[in-house]
Amino acid sequence: MKKVLTTNVPSITHIPEISSLFAILLPNKNAHEWLYTNFFSVGIYRKSTIESMNKFEDNYDNCPFIKYVDIEYHAMADYYKTNFAAFIEKEIDKDKFISATINMNYIPHYGTSSKVTHAMFIYGYERESSIIYIMDHFKTGKFTFEQCSYYELNNAFYKIKNAENIFNYSYDVRVINISEKAEYHITKDLIISLFLDYLEGTNLLIKDCYEKKVEVPENYEDVYFGLKYYNVLKEYMLMYPKVRGILTRQIHMVYSHMNVLYELAKIIKDKFNADQLYSVNDVKNKSIILVNLYLKLLLYLGTEKENSIVSRVYLLLDDIKSMERDILTKYICMLL
Repeated sequence: MKKVLTTNVPSITHIPEISSLFAILLPNKNAHEWLYTNFFSVGIYRKSTIESMNKFEDNYDNCPFIKYVDIEYHAMADYYKTNFAAFIEKEIDKDKFISATINMNYIPHYGTSSKVTHAMFIYGYERESSIIYIMDHFKTGKFTFEQCSYYELNNAFYKIKNAENIFNYSYDVRVINISEKAEYHITKDLIISLFLDYLEGTNLLIKDCYEKKVEVPENYEDVYFGLKYYNVLKEYMLMYPKVRGILTRQIHMVYSHMNVLYELAKIIKDKFNADQLYSVNDVKNKSIILVNLYLKLLLYLGTEKENSIVSRVYLLLDDIKSMERDILTKYICMLL
């Protein structure tokens, strides 16, 4: 018996949760408008460098195409005492994906000897060969589709209690069902509002608090969204040399954001006959240059070439910010 659920290579691979969500939703064309508007924004906590492609929230809660059930580890372990793989077979047979917290040390594709917990995504099985189909950012940090054995999965799941650093996820096992009948449609007003918030650097966390009429936590003031994201990156580059070497995800998120903008631009062209694909592709190519230049910077940290490369990164961030400002402003004029 073999069953592997349909997935696509995700168009953005920022963090495992977002990568996996794109992988399971992209086969459903009805979900594209939600994906590329929900993940358009970028934000960063200035003091901690923590970044996000949304409002730092659980993306599954707000997705109209997903229903899920969370199961605590102890409840699962009590029922499936030694064979977590049997549970996987049962749920995959019902066309449900599983995200399970496991001990990374027991999945070879992570390539780590550290016994640390992590949520791994599961999308298929092959009983005769005892194979489980998994996807994640594995050893190299690149998102890939891989396989592990039933034995490795069971070990990784039941040895969570042996982990050295147990990360507190909001769930231990999440069973995810895709709603094929759900719909989501963007409007001109939604796109204009989305782009205006981005251009103005609207703090989406504070805006959300005001809309829900709840008190704004103090740390929300330290989060910068939209075009202000580039300002924070430039500040890190110029003023904090010790931080320069740990911005790989933050720089790569610029490229991920441009991928989202490009896909959204195609939707806007088809739906509203507003076309700037050529300009969007130009700024997307600039973001690729930015990522490559940053990788070069990592090689020359602590050398005499470091400052000259930092200056080029700084200017490129400024250039990308200016190009994106022009593109979004033109879109707003076209859609009004």
